Amino acid sequence: EPYRRQRQMCIRDRVYIGADSVGLILDLLIISLAIIFIINGYKNGLFKSFINILGVVSSLAISTFLAKHASEIIYKTFVHDYLTNKINNSIYSNATVVSKSQDILGIFPKFIVEIFNYNGLSLRDVENTLKATPQNASSSIIELFKPTIVNLISNILLIIFLALFFILLKFITKHCKFTKVPIIGKADAILGASFGLIKYFILLIVLFNVFYFLFPIFFSSSTISADELIDQTFILKYIKNYQFNFFN
Repeated sequence: EPYRRQRQMCIRDRVYIGADSVGLILDLLIISLAIIFIINGYKNGLFKSFINILGVVSSLAISTFLAKHASEIIYKTFVHDYLTNKINNSIYSNATVVSKSQDILGIFPKFIVEIFNYNGLSLRDVENTLKATPQNASSSIIELFKPTIVNLISNILLIIFLALFFILLKFITKHCKFTKVPIIGKADAILGASFGLIKYFILLIVLFNVFYFLFPIFFSSSTISADELIDQTFILKYIKNYQFNFFN
């Protein structure tokens, strides 16, 4: 028993040491990217950097709107009826409640089950829903899963739409000539660098929130949670204060 406890403590220590190393790498990566954005803003000047920020904010707003509504359409068209049939097959079997719940979760790929668990939706919740609403179990369970599924689709679509809009924004800024604002000295470049940093901060918050939700997909076999990993970084634990759901 003492040996087993000591071994568990060693494994836990190795996990946190590994997380600490990853946290340091993330901090260095974030700082490096911030420097790149500042340099680009410095070169672009005030006006072009300001146009870039407007493009980023507009792209984010439009992408969020499109992702939110498109995810609902995709869910209703491709997911809802499929889930209803699969869940009904499990509910109307002669198995126990526990077996039915396991069969229902078995409908989903492993990474989606990981996201369910990560968002506080467990096998016990499915069991309780089956027991609480036996006459309307199918629709109740679907409503249990729906927010997480729609959120997953929305986040994936958000990444796709943002990538497309950023490609378009890059094309526009590349082929349009922006004149430097005629102000004294290097103020134009310095203000451009400031706007470059603001642009980076906006993108960092967006990517952080998407990454936080999709963490189980990329680290499904990880022994450390997203919160534990974030706490090992110097920068992201402050960015965590700006965590929110784009689609609420």
